[in-house]
Amino acid sequence: AFGYRTDEVDDYLQEVSAAVDKLQNEKIQMERKLEVLAEKIEEYRADEDSMRAAILDARKLGSSIVKDAQQQADGIIADANAQSAKVIDSIQMRAEREKMNLSRLQKEVATFKNQLLALYKNHLELISSLPENTKAESPASSVQKEEMPVEQEAVSTASAEETPAVSEETASKPEEAAAAEESIAEERESRFGPLKFGAGYDLKRDR
Repeated sequence: AFGYRTDEVDDYLQEVSAAVDKLQNEKIQMERKLEVLAEKIEEYRADEDSMRAAILDARKLGSSIVKDAQQQADGIIADANAQSAKVIDSIQMRAEREKMNLSRLQKEVATFKNQLLALYKNHLELISSLPENTKAESPASSVQKEEMPVEQEAVSTASAEETPAVSEETASKPEEAAAAEESIAEERESRFGPLKFGAGYDLKRDR
């Protein structure tokens, strides 16, 4: 009464066998998956090594590029500073030369102005010192004197003959007057004699 039934045992064994087969298949599939995962891991590890090497190379290359760029930048800045210093020095020297030229020109202009004013002043003094009532004898009056009629000369001669004789002192007075006039004329001529003008020498006259 307590024995196993054969059909039930067979059914149970079939179920167990099916379960074992299923587990075996799952095990095989899991092993394959593990193999695939292991391969992937190895690939990832290989890729990781290559990535690490690539990252290191990139870092080295980046450092080298940055270093070269910094050196080039420093060189460019140094050249620019040197060029700017040269330009500034050249501009300053040129400004100093222009300043000196301007100062020299201002001094020359001031000197020329003073000389010109002194020359004008001397001219004005000379003009103001000229006699105002000195007039040149007109040609008509000189011609009239030269063409004096013979009758007037005769009358003058006659009147001179009719005039009584004078003393030697009275006769010498016209000669003294003529000598005085000649002395005055010589003094005027020496006072306003030949004058020298020009840029090469000052205003003066020969004495």
